[in-house]
Amino acid sequence: MRNKEKLPAINHAPFRDKLRTYLRHPVSLLGMILVVIAALATIGVLVALIVYILVNGIPYLTPELFSFTYTSENASMFPAIINTITMTFLSLLIAVPFSLFTAIYLNWLASSALLPKRFLEYHLSYTACLECCFLSLRSDGVLPY
Repeated sequence: MRNKEKLPAINHAPFRDKLRTYLRHPVSLLGMILVVIAALATIGVLVALIVYILVNGIPYLTPELFSFTYTSENASMFPAIINTITMTFLSLLIAVPFSLFTAIYLNWLASSALLPKRFLEYHLSYTACLECCFLSLRSDGVLPY
């Protein structure tokens, strides 16, 4: 077992080295500047949207929005919230065992199966990428089901 001393990072470059690299490769510098500008613009638009929604939406929040029954007069959100939580739980009830057994199959049994292991790994990694794209659509920590 190793001592608990801090090990130096292998892939960490100081800012001075990064700056020298960017000066030698101006296209990389331009790419980095464009990425930073795009990230700041995205954060700015996100903050503006959140402020706009809060300023214009908070005055309309009433206790009737959280009643247990939905009618055309109160337009309650509570049944929709309960249905969202229920669907999330049911989706996880199906997805977690399926993904767990798929991982077990790939690690233990796929080498002797009819389909090659690389074929399965490629297609499963592709579907995992799709799932990450869909999950990133809702970045507030709530699953999008």
